[in-house]
Amino acid sequence: MKKWLLAFGGILISTAFYAQNLIEITNNNVIDVKNSFVATADLNNDGKKDLYISGINSSGTVVNAFYLNNGYGTFVDNSSVIANVTPLSHGSAKFADVDGDGDMDLLISGKNASNQSVTQLYIFNGTTYSASANSFDGIYQGNADFIDYDGDGDLDIFISGENISGTAISKFYTNNGSASYTAANFPAIIPHKKGGFAFGNFRGTGATKDLFLTGITQSDDTTTHIYRYNGTEYVLVSDTLLGYASSKVKRFNLVPGSVEYVIVNGIETGNNALVSVFVFDISGYFGIATIATDYTNGDFTFNDFNQDGRPDFTVTGKSLINSQLKSDLKLSSAFTNMIGSVYDNDASTILEPLFNGDITSFDFENDGDIDLIITGENANGESDTRLYRNINICTATSYTQVVNSCNDYLWIDGNTYTSNNSTATHVIPYGNIWGCDSTVTLNLTIKKTYYNENAGSVCDTLTLSTGQKISSSVSGYEYVKGLNVAGCDSIHILNVVIKHSTYVDQNVSECNEYKWLQGNGITYTSSQNNVLFYLGVNSQGCDSLARLNLVIKHPVERMDNVTACMQYTWVDGNTYTNDNSTATFHVGTASNGCDSIAKLNLVISNIVTGVDEVTACDPYTWIDGNTYYGTINTVTYTTTSVFGCDSIVTLNLTMDTINTILTFVNGVPNVNQPNATYQWINCDENMPVVGQTGTSFTPWYEGNFACVITYRDCQDTTNCFHSAALSVENAGLENYISVYPNPSKGNVTIKVASLFEWTKVIVYNAAGQIVKQPAAIDSFTNELSLTNLSKGVYLVKIETDKGSVQERLVIE
Repeated sequence: MKKWLLAFGGILISTAFYAQNLIEITNNNVIDVKNSFVATADLNNDGKKDLYISGINSSGTVVNAFYLNNGYGTFVDNSSVIANVTPLSHGSAKFADVDGDGDMDLLISGKNASNQSVTQLYIFNGTTYSASANSFDGIYQGNADFIDYDGDGDLDIFISGENISGTAISKFYTNNGSASYTAANFPAIIPHKKGGFAFGNFRGTGATKDLFLTGITQSDDTTTHIYRYNGTEYVLVSDTLLGYASSKVKRFNLVPGSVEYVIVNGIETGNNALVSVFVFDISGYFGIATIATDYTNGDFTFNDFNQDGRPDFTVTGKSLINSQLKSDLKLSSAFTNMIGSVYDNDASTILEPLFNGDITSFDFENDGDIDLIITGENANGESDTRLYRNINICTATSYTQVVNSCNDYLWIDGNTYTSNNSTATHVIPYGNIWGCDSTVTLNLTIKKTYYNENAGSVCDTLTLSTGQKISSSVSGYEYVKGLNVAGCDSIHILNVVIKHSTYVDQNVSECNEYKWLQGNGITYTSSQNNVLFYLGVNSQGCDSLARLNLVIKHPVERMDNVTACMQYTWVDGNTYTNDNSTATFHVGTASNGCDSIAKLNLVISNIVTGVDEVTACDPYTWIDGNTYYGTINTVTYTTTSVFGCDSIVTLNLTMDTINTILTFVNGVPNVNQPNATYQWINCDENMPVVGQTGTSFTPWYEGNFACVITYRDCQDTTNCFHSAALSVENAGLENYISVYPNPSKGNVTIKVASLFEWTKVIVYNAAGQIVKQPAAIDSFTNELSLTNLSKGVYLVKIETDKGSVQERLVIE
């Protein structure tokens, strides 16, 4: 075993051994975490420190939990109080009463599940934590802590680490009262990341406001700076000390106001992993000593584990040399002011090697010695949390457990005792407050009582005071009859003989009603069950009873629902000519032995007449199958109604006829049907002439035309007439204009004489729609392409300054 001797600037090796008993609690229920941090506080004010823990579990989930300390080495999950607290990793947690209400508030920093850097203050209201409204720079891989740097009695906050973008942040936040914080600006402080800090009296000023800050600056320098607060500013007083990266920093002093120590575990600028002690006395920096080497990415804690008055320490981490994990307890065998102290590895203590976690020590068993909690990542890469109880003093104890039980009693030894006992004993390993065996003697008194109850003989049923009914003889039957003077069950042991009444059963079935002449003489009109009548006493001395079970039957009725035409003869032989719903008739005896009665519900229907009003176009075929060609109102048709009677319908037919005769006035056709709609059509193409919907129509090109007339629901078409429209509107012009070839395949030549100042061409289809309107013709011979038009007859209109000419064109 190695032994480390602290000396200024050097390391000595010894081989001394010291006994120590840190025993792992293997059944602890604390969550396993790595990249983790731990904080303690007496949240419920019971004198025992409770536990907050946060980090990453083995599934890769960021989790947190809070446990109440029961004082016997176990913790009870009470995570409901932190339901609003965000789980973090790679950070820190500190408890303090920042709002002066006597409750411990919580400051956390680190990285959340969304990979964001966070710093958050939570206020405790006595039941649960809630996030404060303060806004802080988020940091991780650093630390956040409380310090009243300005001496106003309010706890301020200092944070140091890096944000998620890798920017180093070291910043104070001033408490303005009632836990309201604003950022303070101290230009002299150089931000550090991947390091740590501590506050103390490092310059002999008497106040613990000086700042020890180490880590990596934004310019990637590994440095340690010491700052002194002068009442208004933090002033740099030293920047020449050895710097540490990936470090943990803790302040330690044995006697307040005397020598102070800052312990740092990290990688110094020479890339050596060291646990170093910076010593400060009343004049300032005194010296530095190395107390352990080759522990990285771990943590350490100082405490007097073996109660010899000297500061021991526990350290965990990963070796830079061989990447092995290490966790060791080092006991102090000599101490002056740590410079020249000797530390020995305690071979009797086996700790689980962990790194990337936290380590804390306090008396969580409440037995007067220091216990240990380590969190982090084990050699398998799993998240891990280990609790170790310190068995430094061991005194066996014994006591008597006095038990008053109303019933059988299951004791801690696993046995169930049914009678008084004062001799049973049981040993509880590590059962007392010192972690030693505790022997328990049982002093048990069973206080339930028993009474004999002889009830003699009873007819039919015995009703107990509990309401329970006993209907058969019993012997030794136990039941609880209230509580005795000790508050336990008063148990009665019952003995009773049950005798029974006798019954004369009368089972009767009658129609309508029944009078019980052999019994009570009552007439019943409904069925009865178990009606009793006292006859006397039987041979056992109990009642002799007549018992009636009666079934009352009723007549069977049927309803004849009848609809008849004019009259109806029913089963009673009567003929009814009107509606009837009261007639009844006794048909005979039903299957149940009672009357079978028919009831009549009669509806008499008569002849139905009606008129069928019809307006139709000529001709009209009616329901009788005949076709009618004019107005008529004398035809009738007889059918059968749904009730079987005659239904006579009279046809009242009005014929709508359309006048399709055309009259020509000055050669213009006119329609003579009034109050109708009209559409003139081209008979040759069987197409409507666009826009021609009046009573007259003047064609502008040669062809056969007619008019479609719609009147109410009828429609008819006039005879077609021929219109020989002039092809030349101004006589003589046709000699100067020609269109060829005609018929055409689609390409047409238009030739005009030179006497016209301007010429324009318009092509119409048979419906009168413009289908081609080329630009004005500006030469004597012009080509006109109509290949996109369908086959048919078209009108080519040629307009000039001297008149117009129309030419009929056929496209094949």
